[in-house]
Amino acid sequence: MLAIGVMIWLGSELMFFSGLFAALFTIRAHLASWPPVGTHLDVLQSGIFTLILISSSFTMQRAVWLIEHRRRVEARNWVIFTIILGALFVSNQAYEWTHLATRWYTNSYGSIFFERGYMTEAEHFLQLALRDDPDNSEALYGIGSIYLQQNKPSEARATFERVIKLPQRYPGTLPNAWNNLGLLSAREGRTDEAIQQFQQALQLDPDHFIALENLGNAFRQAKRWDDAKSTLQHALALNPESAEANYAMGMVYAQTNDEDRAFEYLQKAIAEKPAYPEALNNLGVLYLRKRQPTDAENSFKEAIRVAPTFEQSYFNLARLYAIEGNNAAARQILTDLLKRHPGDPQIEGALSQIPQ
Repeated sequence: MLAIGVMIWLGSELMFFSGLFAALFTIRAHLASWPPVGTHLDVLQSGIFTLILISSSFTMQRAVWLIEHRRRVEARNWVIFTIILGALFVSNQAYEWTHLATRWYTNSYGSIFFERGYMTEAEHFLQLALRDDPDNSEALYGIGSIYLQQNKPSEARATFERVIKLPQRYPGTLPNAWNNLGLLSAREGRTDEAIQQFQQALQLDPDHFIALENLGNAFRQAKRWDDAKSTLQHALALNPESAEANYAMGMVYAQTNDEDRAFEYLQKAIAEKPAYPEALNNLGVLYLRKRQPTDAENSFKEAIRVAPTFEQSYFNLARLYAIEGNNAAARQILTDLLKRHPGDPQIEGALSQIPQ
């Protein structure tokens, strides 16, 4: 029975650690760099105590061999040595857990709910973290991110502004907070303020990919084309496969009338993210400029197929049909869109401009 019990225990340990390794490999496969920005892995301390744990297996096996050969005094000494090694390992575990800036119900638990989209539950557990530590900047950052997802800009801004005034346990918290403040400013049309906030994030972390991408878009909104190009080139150097960065670069070239380069980057964006209605729509606009109506039509139709709620593609497809003199098809497109949005004045206005 003892042998069966040991086998069951070993099997359970194998499944447990297999799950941990599977989670590690999955997370690493979805990140551009490892460890993530702001994460410090104490490899030396962990390595030393891992060796201590492994060594305890050999010392215990030595004690078993000695007891089988009736050398009880020596066996007892090796068992004591094994207990000491085990106590050292457990003591280190206790030290690590008491010095972690989290508890079972705080950042990590709240983060799980956040990633799964359960915002109410995530906020509840992050508030528990703040109850224990009102200056926990990481928990505050998590709550600000929830407000951002819930489209509560005032609450999100107030929370992130608190974060940047508090001491940080992790280097990634402060640049992330500045980046999110920039996002809020950009959404409110305060482009110059957004640029400054994205730059604050990049001063703290020059390779903060999301801040680079957002800064490039802010420069594009401000029509600072050279700054937008250099910023987005930096982002693409870090992650050449980013659909969003390729799209933003394509739009910079489209807005500066460099159609060939615009085509190149928009097509890269679509290759990385085929269901990208904005890229498909603007690729269609470029085809229109180059007098390639068939390609333009296909691009607009694909944008509508992958995102039936993306209205701009309907307007552009109707415009294409109207240019070609196919007013019936143009009106049909806008009529279909009006069925989705009854009484929409913009759609009705466009429809009224197309002769029957």
